[in-house]
Amino acid sequence: MPTASATTRRARPPRGPLSIFMVEDEPLVQDSLRVVLGGFLGAEVVGSAHSETEAISWLQAHDDAWRLAVVDLFLQQGTGLGVLSWLAPMKNGRTVIALTNAATRANRAQCLQLGADAVFDKSEEINEFLSFCESRSMGLPAAQPPATSRATGRV
Repeated sequence: MPTASATTRRARPPRGPLSIFMVEDEPLVQDSLRVVLGGFLGAEVVGSAHSETEAISWLQAHDDAWRLAVVDLFLQQGTGLGVLSWLAPMKNGRTVIALTNAATRANRAQCLQLGADAVFDKSEEINEFLSFCESRSMGLPAAQPPATSRATGRV
């Protein structure tokens, strides 16, 4: 039986609790999200980064450790857009969400174009964000639309 080479191997999302990788440069926001995602979903934040470079390095080293990535757009170094762009060809059925305070129509469109499955405003759409994460933790397909059209930028 043939085996896949390292270059053709596809990441397999881990089984069990929803494993989340978080790109967020504000420690208080990162801590709050850990508590809420863990308590509400039983999810586990398996890694986090404060910058674009740190995020990409972690993702390269832990390709098969996460099922959902939460990416802020404004970071200490680089941008979440750079992370989204890097992640696009690496998703392999996993979910990528942009969670930002800058959820303008233009930013939403750009995030979706770069491969985000949904975009949420941190201050106004946290309940929709949690509902979307919950649907992923239950194994619903990534094509399942979020509860509100604002999350996707669709009108």
